[in-house]
Amino acid sequence: QLPRYSTPMKIDKFENYKSEIQKLQTNRKKHSNVSQRLNTLSWRMDPAESLSDYTLMVVGINDEDAIKNRRSDGSERKKRSQRREKWIVDGLYLDASQSKESVDEYCDDDLPEEARDVDHTFISSVTGRPYSLSLNKNQTKLASDHPTRKEYYLHKVNLAVGPRSCEYFARLFRQQQQQAASNGYNTVHPSNCHSIELPLSSLPAIPSMLDFIYSTDGLTPVQATTETAVPLRYLATIFGNRSLFDSATEYLQADLRPETAIPYLNHADLYRQKKLSEVCVRLCAEQFDHIKIRWLAMLPPHLMEEILYSKYFQCSSCNQVCSKIAAYCRCHGNAIDSSSFLSLTDARVMPLINPEEALFFIKFM
Repeated sequence: QLPRYSTPMKIDKFENYKSEIQKLQTNRKKHSNVSQRLNTLSWRMDPAESLSDYTLMVVGINDEDAIKNRRSDGSERKKRSQRREKWIVDGLYLDASQSKESVDEYCDDDLPEEARDVDHTFISSVTGRPYSLSLNKNQTKLASDHPTRKEYYLHKVNLAVGPRSCEYFARLFRQQQQQAASNGYNTVHPSNCHSIELPLSSLPAIPSMLDFIYSTDGLTPVQATTETAVPLRYLATIFGNRSLFDSATEYLQADLRPETAIPYLNHADLYRQKKLSEVCVRLCAEQFDHIKIRWLAMLPPHLMEEILYSKYFQCSSCNQVCSKIAAYCRCHGNAIDSSSFLSLTDARVMPLINPEEALFFIKFM
């Protein structure tokens, strides 16, 4: 005799069983994600939870001052031969990586004096005055000299060990250990704090740099943007991180086009990246017809002149060149002096004057 239950009961039991299995799988996945997140060390974690053993104080100062100071320090060091690898971008060549020696230009053994400071005291390489992580009344005025300050609670092993480590920190830690050993560990201990002055415009790129350094798989590229790609290359040079430099350059290679060439040109000029600047100038000169005036208005006069006088300069209409130069002069107004105005309107770049712009040029002079 057959069992007395119907087919619908079988289906209901099966559906309930299937639902329970799905719930178990979902909960297991959630627990796995939580476990993975907790087991992955990150600089974004609370320092008490991550057992941070190193504090990096970043002081943002004027871009030009920071880059000038850094270049003057580097110019005193011995020049080294460099190995260049090329990335081809629509017929243009872009530096992709630097040799170990060239990246080490700013992280040589002669580290700054503040690298040897102990406790929580830092020395400004610009003012030469000490300042501390915790401000007291006497230091309030000094803090106003450096309005942009950011503390990062990091881990020495991530900064100095591994394929994505920074040679700057590796040398810094070795130097501190050698100094501590020579003076006796009972009297001098390696500092767990360090300060560095960087250009203000490079500060938004620091989180992406740290995420890249802390990445565990070794395959994840740096999370760059048009605004942070060049600053990331600069930070990679400062801290001696060749893999970061190459990863940022790969992003730049894929992102470089007429719409982004102007921001890249501005950053390349600011950070003294000559090769990248040449690439951007050539791209802007060849694609001048397609570059909108609102993009050109972002350029200072000397970069606008480089585009107009480039040997690669192409434009389908002389009237269009005249109209764009007139619009550029309107945007910058008094920022254009007589020398720049004569250069921008020279017959070599503007052989004809658009009748609609003639009166404007007369009044501008």
